[in-house]
Order: sequence, then structure tokens, then C-alpha cells
Amino acid sequence: AAPPACCSRQQINLTASTPTVCYGSTLSLNASGDGQSYTWFPATDIVFPYGSQVVAKPNSTQIFTVIASLNTCTNQAVTSVSVIPIPIISAIAEQPTVCSGAMTNITASGATSYDWFPKDFLNSSSGNVVVTRPDINTTYTIHGFNGICTGSTVINITAVKRPDMELFSEQNQVCLGGSLPITAAGAQTYTWLPTHSILTPPFGSLVVVAPKSNTNYTLIGANSIGSVACSQQLSYSVMVVPEIKPFVSENVSICEGQKTVLSATGGNTYSWIPKSGLNVTDQARVVANPQSTTIYTVEVSDHTFCGVTTTVMVGVTPSPTVFAGRDTTYNLNDVIFINAIGNGTLTWVSGEVILCQDCPYTRIYPTRSGCYVAQAVNDYGCITTDDMCIDLTEEFSVYIPNSFTPNNDGLNDQFLIYGEHIYDVRMEIYDRWGLLIYTSTDTKQGWDGTYKGAKCAADTYTYKISYTGLDRKKYNKVGHVFIVK
Repeated sequence: AAPPACCSRQQINLTASTPTVCYGSTLSLNASGDGQSYTWFPATDIVFPYGSQVVAKPNSTQIFTVIASLNTCTNQAVTSVSVIPIPIISAIAEQPTVCSGAMTNITASGATSYDWFPKDFLNSSSGNVVVTRPDINTTYTIHGFNGICTGSTVINITAVKRPDMELFSEQNQVCLGGSLPITAAGAQTYTWLPTHSILTPPFGSLVVVAPKSNTNYTLIGANSIGSVACSQQLSYSVMVVPEIKPFVSENVSICEGQKTVLSATGGNTYSWIPKSGLNVTDQARVVANPQSTTIYTVEVSDHTFCGVTTTVMVGVTPSPTVFAGRDTTYNLNDVIFINAIGNGTLTWVSGEVILCQDCPYTRIYPTRSGCYVAQAVNDYGCITTDDMCIDLTEEFSVYIPNSFTPNNDGLNDQFLIYGEHIYDVRMEIYDRWGLLIYTSTDTKQGWDGTYKGAKCAADTYTYKISYTGLDRKKYNKVGHVFIVK
């Protein structure tokens, strides 16, 4: 039967949300017009092929058809959708594994423009060729665009950490014939050069070296992944201290209380023990004054390294004893003896006018105050001295009487000057008229009261007396004496 006349007036339209779609993407299809139900073709490309608006996901360019039904009438509409292939992006690195910070080129293909992510270490985040200098392992995502659709890929760049080495050793010098350990850290593998003075295998982090002369050791450390090795080179200089040959002064014997100089050679630093009896302990020359026999040890070294010890003995012999006597006071012209007491050979070695210097007991004739030094020498040749000092005074006395009785009775018959320690005495007697009637220079011979053999009258007479005292000064005395009868 023929369709009803109203069917000719049925209208249906079909529109797509986009005339082109990238492969794998979806779009909307919308049917409008007269219809109550809809049938879509091909149904395989329709997500849910019912209703006036559906979602399509074509795998290739496709013509979509919708049939609209209204009562007994049907009508259809078509639209074409083009499917654009997704660009296939590929990326190749010139060096997929590099040392950290090293450069490598990455080339992308399969699209007309590109965007790189992340931007870390890249010289540019666009373009098909970029340069990266990664410090760490980095995965880059590349988005390629062909004008409509975008594809992506990833590429991994491995960064081999460069060695960051350190060298450790207790010191940088070694004694000739000795050895020194050196430790390295901060790398996976190690190579040491030169090998001829290395006692251990030259491929570990720890080596023991024994150079015979100053040597500069080179260490090559490496970190590696696969065939890529990243290296670092360090050097370590080891100085060889020449053999120390110490010399020290010969053994010496000293007297108790004496000092002696000890000397050492062969190095530039010195250390003496024990310190007792020494003025210093860190010099090549020291002054020793031990109280008893002592063996001193000196370490001779090169700036405190490679020390070698040697010894020297200082023998201490006993000193003799001597006592010169106590200090005392004498008057000039006293008879003076000095006496030294002690052991060993005793002599007087200093002092004024010693009668016998080799006699411990002897007389002296001093003219002024001073000291006398006694010396004792024992069988070891040790010397001890002591002194005694004399304070020499110049005291003297004078007595002149004022009368006498020249009657020959044996008592006070002469006019005399009495004194001690006086010299150059001169006496003159004058009568009342100034006549010189007597003169004498003999202190033991006085005036007997006569003049030219005749007895003088009982009267008062004038005397003038001069003399020299112990102090070597001249004295003059004038007075009167009375003759009593």
C-alpha cells in the first residue's frame, strides 16, 4: 500500500558535533525534525544507538545514517565524519646514558610540532631536536601535533653520577723505609698510579704505599652504568723523610753542683728526657745540672717526624767539703792566723799576704779589710771553695801623765807616753821660758827630770808630743807636766 499523503511532509536533519575527529575520539550526532523513534547506522560505531542524540566513536572515516519513525511514516538523514589518524611519535637519544651534566641530543619524529615535558635540563621545550644535560635520571614525555591530532611518547635519559672523591691519610709524609695507608671514598672503582711503590693491589679504596722518594700518587675513580663510565682524578703527594742519623755528645762526668752542655745533631727538632736537671728540653743544646748520675735520652727528628733516640750519661761525682772559718774582726797589727777545715787537698787561693798558701793553718798579714778563700780538691778533681772575711779596725790608745817624781825610788821616775798601736813618736820638753831641755823618739826612754846632767827644779814644764796612729794619721799633743819632789 502507498504511504499516507502526510508522510511526504515529514522532515529529518542529522548534524555532527565535528566533521573530523581524531582516531579514538568521540563526537556527538544529533537528529532533529519529525520523529518519535530513531535507528542509527552503522550501529557498531554508536556508543548507544537510540534516541535523537547519540555518541559515536568511528575507527575510520564513516557515513552515519539515522532513520526517524513517526506513526507509520519514516524518513532518514545522513552525515559524513572524517577520522584523522593519531600521529605516531618516536624519540631517539644520541646517548641515552650520559655522565651527570653531560650533553646529549634527543630527536623526535612523527609530527609537525612538539612539546617536551618536563623542561628540566633542556635547552628548549619545543622543536623536534632538543639538548639535555641531566644531573639525574629523567623521563621526558614528547607530545607531537600534526595540525589536528596529538600523539605522545616517552624517553628515559640515564644520568651516571660523577664521582665526588675524597682522600684520607693520617699524614702526607713517611719515614724512609716506612709505609703509609691512603683511603679513598666517593666512587665505585679506583685505579692508583704509579703502582711500583704500592704494597697492596692498586684497585681498591685503600692502598698502602712505601715510596723511596717524594712521590705524587694519582687516583682515578669511576662510576659506571653499562658501558658509560664517568671518572674523576685526584692526586696525593707523599714526602719521604730521609733516614735520621742522630749524634750526641760523649758521656761526661761532672762534680756535684756543676753544669755541663749536652748537644745533639742529625735533625731539626729535639726532645730530651728526663727533664730534671735540664734548662730546656726542646733544643739541640741543653745545659744539664743533675743532682745524681743521670742517663738522658734525646729523640732527634725531622719536624717531629721519624724520630730516632740516642742516649748520653752525665756522671755526678761528690764534691769535697771545706770550711774557711767564721767571719771576724781584728785590729791592725794583731797577730792573725786562719785555719781551713775539710777533706781533700786544702789551699788558700785568695787573700792578702798569706804566709803559706798550701797550709790549711797559716798566718796572714792584712793591711785592710778583706776575704780569704780556701779551696778543697778531691781525687775526682772536684773543687769546693769557702771564704772567711776579716774586718780590720784601726783602733789605738794614748796616755800622757801630768806629773812624775824623779827621785829614783823606782816609781814614776820618768815622764813617758803610754800607748798601743802608735808609731813615729817624738817628745820635746820646754821650761817655762821656752828653752828646749829634752827631746826623744824612743817610747821606752822617758825624761828623767834633768837638763845637761843636773836635776831640774820642781816646776811646771811644757811638752810637745807627736805620733802616728794605726789610721796612718799624724797627731800632735801639747800640754804641761809637773815635777813633784
